Amino acid sequence: MRAQATSSAGRIHCRAAQQATLARTLRQDGRLKIAQKMGQAAPKDAEAALPTLGVPALVVMGTLDPDWADPRAETQGIVAAMPSGLGSVVMIEGAGH
Repeated sequence: MRAQATSSAGRIHCRAAQQATLARTLRQDGRLKIAQKMGQAAPKDAEAALPTLGVPALVVMGTLDPDWADPRAETQGIVAAMPSGLGSVVMIEGAGH
């Protein structure tokens, strides 16, 4: 298990390292196109797959996500569409999208 940074400076350093890793990964041949394609997928594509989910899934959403009138209700709807017992929710208080 990775140790969590406890200081503000530690969190900033950790975030910067994650962003650098992501930037490096997206520069690999074909990676950016794959990421762009993922962003173009219609939400109904994922929704149709939820009932067939075969592994536990964690739905994480900010309580202030502007994409949804009621972010908490949206997460509950996602979990309800999954097979019973596989979905769980974590709401991040005060976070947006």
